[in-house]
Amino acid sequence: NEEEKIFLTDRSRIIDFQHCPRMRYWRYEFGGLGIVPINFAIPLAVGGCVHKGLEVVCQFVIKNGNRMVDEIQLDYAVQRALMEFDEICLKRGLALDIGEDSGFVYYEQKAQIEALIRAWAMVRLPHLLLFYKILSVEIELLMKLWQRGKLMSRPDLVMQHLETNKIFIMSFKTAK
Repeated sequence: NEEEKIFLTDRSRIIDFQHCPRMRYWRYEFGGLGIVPINFAIPLAVGGCVHKGLEVVCQFVIKNGNRMVDEIQLDYAVQRALMEFDEICLKRGLALDIGEDSGFVYYEQKAQIEALIRAWAMVRLPHLLLFYKILSVEIELLMKLWQRGKLMSRPDLVMQHLETNKIFIMSFKTAK
């Protein structure tokens, strides 16, 4: 029943709609799912895999009582991210420019994913833990906007400041 249908949206859908309503339709609504490109854009694939690795790192931090990860846990987080990259490459492939060496790009991106996860865990995470307690990682939230409209959100981290107890949200961003 159309009157009972719940309208779900999120940040990406809102931004696309503001840019071009037709773009939002083609990306998210057409055929119930939107049009999914055959190949995966390299920056999106790398960003998603780095996210996966950082998610695993932060889950270990919570299990460790808000303390740093050890080398075995960090290695595991990197391996999970690299396995996800392999799955993307096998299922969808990467969108390469004409003349690009796919083998070189593949290994270059795997090295970049590993480097970004390890650098964040060794440099940024210790500083973060001096001031914040990580409460949750990748928790799904639905917030009511109106009677049948809901905003979907999945913050990368929900954290609590150690001195003020204020709650903060952190979003991981990678850029080309």
